[in-house]
Amino acid sequence: MDIGGFDFATLDADKDGKITAAEMEAFRAARVTGVDTDQDGKLSAAELSAMHMARMQARADRMATRMIERHDADGDGLLTVAELATPPGPERLFGRADTDGDGALTEAEVQAARERMAEMRENHGKGRGHGHGRGDHGGWFPRD
Repeated sequence: MDIGGFDFATLDADKDGKITAAEMEAFRAARVTGVDTDQDGKLSAAELSAMHMARMQARADRMATRMIERHDADGDGLLTVAELATPPGPERLFGRADTDGDGALTEAEVQAARERMAEMRENHGKGRGHGHGRGDHGGWFPRD
């Protein structure tokens, strides 16, 4: 089971079915030691930067994979310009924004849709890691 981004089995070092504070501390210490690439017992700006870059790369890889899964219409594992330019479910997105159902979007409807999307990001973890970024709605409501 994954708890807060950590695997329970990994944290339960003695495999007794419980995680103690000592096991949590040992796990955290091991993670810090792994970042200390020159093994001097201290973390330099370069080592911290490398840690953050590795995390960002992993996140970017996950995002790219999700984009391909959403947009790859021909199933070849690659995106053409046309596939990428076609937002997922454009009819659904348009329909949600077209609140009066007249088949056209007014500036007020677009602004209201932006506000709803901002509220969703706010209500779902402040937009962190939840795929609610600007590119995830296919560019239907770009920021000015």
